[in-house]
Amino acid sequence: MATPDQPTSATPATDTFWQKATEAVRAGDNDTAITWFRQCLDQTPDHPLAALNLGILLANKKDYREAISLLERAVNLSPNLNSVTALASALLRAGRTDDAIRYLKDIVKSVPGHVPTLLQLGEISDQRGDRKSAREYYRQATVADETDLNAATKYAIASWADDPAETAAVLDKHLARTDLDAGGRAKILLGLIIYKEFHERIKRGLMPYHATDLEELFFTYTQREFTELKKLCLEDAEQNPTSPSAQIKKFMALFCSGDRVGAQKTLAGFQSTVAGQVWDAVTFDPAFYQMLEQFTEADLVKGLPPVQEIITAEFSDKPVAYLSCNYTYFENFAAPMLRSLADIAPGEQAHVHIMDATEEQLAAATAFCKSLKNIAVALSVEQPGVDKQGIMVARSYYHAIRFIRYYQHLVHYKRTLWLMDVDALFNRNPNVMYEILGQKDAAMRIRAGRLEPWNQFNACIVAGTPSAPSLAYFRLIAAYIAHFYQKKGLRWGIDQLAMYGVFEYMRDEGRAPELAFLGDKAIDYDYLEDGIVWCNSGRNKFLHLQRNPDGSIAVDDPDRAAYIKLFDKYYTPLGG
Repeated sequence: MATPDQPTSATPATDTFWQKATEAVRAGDNDTAITWFRQCLDQTPDHPLAALNLGILLANKKDYREAISLLERAVNLSPNLNSVTALASALLRAGRTDDAIRYLKDIVKSVPGHVPTLLQLGEISDQRGDRKSAREYYRQATVADETDLNAATKYAIASWADDPAETAAVLDKHLARTDLDAGGRAKILLGLIIYKEFHERIKRGLMPYHATDLEELFFTYTQREFTELKKLCLEDAEQNPTSPSAQIKKFMALFCSGDRVGAQKTLAGFQSTVAGQVWDAVTFDPAFYQMLEQFTEADLVKGLPPVQEIITAEFSDKPVAYLSCNYTYFENFAAPMLRSLADIAPGEQAHVHIMDATEEQLAAATAFCKSLKNIAVALSVEQPGVDKQGIMVARSYYHAIRFIRYYQHLVHYKRTLWLMDVDALFNRNPNVMYEILGQKDAAMRIRAGRLEPWNQFNACIVAGTPSAPSLAYFRLIAAYIAHFYQKKGLRWGIDQLAMYGVFEYMRDEGRAPELAFLGDKAIDYDYLEDGIVWCNSGRNKFLHLQRNPDGSIAVDDPDRAAYIKLFDKYYTPLGG
C-alpha cells in the first residue's frame, strides 16, 4: 500500500476513514479496507492515495473496469512511480497491453534505468514474439544494475538466438563474481549449464538441440559446472527438507547424474506437495511399468470414446504421415500441412485423426481430405467433448491420447507410421527423412542439455515400425497415458515423459527398441532451404494468423518470414 500522504483538501472525517482503511489492510481484511477507501473518496474525491489503494485492491479482485478508472484518477492527481506502475499492472492484467506499454514507457522516460519496468517491458515483448526488443530492454536493465541476476539471466537467454557466445559469456561473467551466495550461484548455473552446453556443441560442429546418441543426453561439455550445481542443490535440499523447490532441484541433480533410483526416492518425498502438475505422472519405479505390461487392449481404451473411420484408404507399404489434432488445429495447421505434402510429394500417404468436431466441421474436413487428389488420405474421428471442459483439460487430452490412437493405427496398418505435430509444413519431400529410420525400430528427436525427464525425448515427430520391439514400446507408452487418463491425471508433457520413461525401463530390461535420431534438417525450426519439415511450435505459434486489415502480419516476425510465406501459399479457411 502507498504511503499515507494527505491531499490539502482532506477533512477530519477523511483522516478517520483513511486510518480505518489502513488498519484493515494491515489486518488482511481487504473487503473492509475497500469500504473505508470508498468513504475516503466520497468525502475527498481528489485523494490520490485513496484512489490508488482502492484501485489496487479492486484490481486484485479482478474488477478491472473500476480499478483502472480509479488508478487513472490517481495518476492524474499524483503522477508518480507508484501510481503509474499500478495502472500499468492493472491494464496488463485486463488485457490492455498496448495501453500498459504506453505507461511503462513513460516510467522509463521519467525514471531512466528503472529495472523492474525494463524487465516488464522485456517480458511483454518476449510474450509478443518480439525477441529483439525484449533483448534490448533486458540489456538496458543489466546496464542500469550490473548486479541484478534476474536481469542478467533474462538478457543472456534473450541473446541466445542472435549471439550464443554472448549468452555464455554473460553467465560465465556472473558466475565469476565473488559476492554471490549459494542461491545466486545456483541461479546462474541453472541457465549456464543449458546454454553453455548448447554453445559448446555449436563450437564442435554439433547440432545444439538435436542429439545423435543417447550418451549425448544431459551435460557432456559442462560437467564442471553441473558438478557444482549438483553440490549446491544437494546442500540446499538437506538444509530445506520441507521445501518443494529445493527437493525438485535435488531430483533434477540426481536424475541428470543418471541416478534414477535416488531421483525416484527424492520424488516420493515431495510428489504430494506439487499435486496437479506433471510431477504427478513422473515415475521410474520398475513395478509401475510391470503393471503397465499387464494392460489388455480393452484397458488401453477404457473410458475413451469410440473411433469412427470416416475415410478409409488402401495404403501401400510406404510410410504414412499420422496427424492428430482437434478441429481448430486441423483447419489452421493440419490442412495447410496436408496441402504442402500433396504439392511437395505427390503419391505420399497420410492418416488424419480429428478430436472434437461438429457435424459441420467434420463434413468440411471430410470434403477437404477427399479433395486432395495427389496423396492418399484416411480420416478418423473421436468425440471426447473435452473442448467444453476448459483449455487445460482439452490440450492435455489432445496431445496425450493421440499416442493411444497412434498405437491402435500402428497395429491396424502394420506399416511404418510417422506421428507428426500438425503445426508444421512440408518444405521438402519427406522421403529423405523417412530414410533416416533405416532398419531401426523407431525414430525421434532426442535432446542434449535438458534437465527435466519430460524434455529428454521430443514428440513433435516420432516414427514407429511394426517390429516387435517397436510395438511393445508404443504399447507401453499408450498404457502409461491410459493409466493416468483413467486417474484423471493427464498433464501437459506426459507424452514425452512416457516416451522417455518407457524407453529407460525397456533398456534396463535389455529389450529397448533400436532408435534412429532425427536432426535439424528433418525437424527444422530455422527454416533452412533444405529443411524437410518446417516446425512452428511454442507460445507464438498462432502469431502468423493474426493479420492487419491489409493482410500483413500483426506482429513483425522477420525470423519466421520464410515460414509465413510458405504458410500463406497453402492456407485457405475451410469454413467448417
